[in-house]
Amino acid sequence: MLQDYLWFGYALGAAILWGIQYATLEQLIKIVPIPLVTLVYTAMLTLIYLAAFAVLQVDLGLEQLKVYCTYRNLLLFGLVVLAGCGSTLLIFTAIAAGTATRASIIEITYPVFVAVFAALLYGEATLTPQILSGGLLILAGVALVLKG
Repeated sequence: MLQDYLWFGYALGAAILWGIQYATLEQLIKIVPIPLVTLVYTAMLTLIYLAAFAVLQVDLGLEQLKVYCTYRNLLLFGLVVLAGCGSTLLIFTAIAAGTATRASIIEITYPVFVAVFAALLYGEATLTPQILSGGLLILAGVALVLKG
């Protein structure tokens, strides 16, 4: 079924868009300071999402806000936001200090960390031999980049 593979198309689309973003970001941060790029980037993301949700009339589920505002959910939102802010600043700085190509190759180790943190923080251990092999290939690729 095609439905079973939609996730792959979405993930590939995200990878393509990140490729465009990082290559363009490298050019931008040669001219514009990273703090300004970061502020404009995050502000524009918010405005674009708000406009898209308004035009598409997406139900944000605000009528059930009390249900969502649990202590655990607030902690999860906080961690997502803090990690997102940190990762954005770090990748922007990595691209400025190196190149978009090299920084993105190193950043692509994140699936390894997703698996580790999913297991450590949330007890979700979905590590199969295929996933472990893929993680090892990613790390081997990073080692090649660092060596070259």
